[in-house]
Amino acid sequence: MLLKPHLKNCQKLYEQNYRNLLAIMPELVIIEMQKNNYGLPAYGLKVHIRERTRYTTLLSFDINQNIESPFIKASVFQVRMYHDARVAEVVSYQGHRCQQAHYAYPNQNMYHKDEKKQLNLLLSEVIELCHDNGLNAIPNIHSFEIN
Repeated sequence: MLLKPHLKNCQKLYEQNYRNLLAIMPELVIIEMQKNNYGLPAYGLKVHIRERTRYTTLLSFDINQNIESPFIKASVFQVRMYHDARVAEVVSYQGHRCQQAHYAYPNQNMYHKDEKKQLNLLLSEVIELCHDNGLNAIPNIHSFEIN
C-alpha cells in the first residue's frame, strides 16, 4: 500500500529548514556575498555554496566522519533554498536525486517509503548541530571545494 504524503507536515519542515539555515548563515540571501565555504571541523562538516541566484541558493553539505571503514561512507547532499517561497529542501543525497514524496516498498532503489521526508529531517538535524556548535566561514581555498 502506497501511503499518501502529508504535504502540510513536509511544507512545515521545508519552511523550518529555511528559517534555521538563515539563522546560522543570514548572508545566504545576499547574491553578492563573497563567502562560499563554511565548516564545522570538529564534526567533519563542510558546507559549500554551489550556486546563488536572485531566487535560489544551492548548498552542498559534506560530512566526513573520519572513520576508515568499507561500510561507512561520507554523506554528501545538496539543498536548494527557494528565497521567494522561503523553503529549503534536500534535492540530492549521495548523488541520487530525491524526486517523489513517497515510494512503494520494496522498490528497485530501496528507498524508504518516505525518503524525501527522512532526508529533510537529516538536514534539520545537521542545521541544529551547526547552530549548537557554531558554523564558521572558511576562506575560499581549492582544497576545500567539493567536486
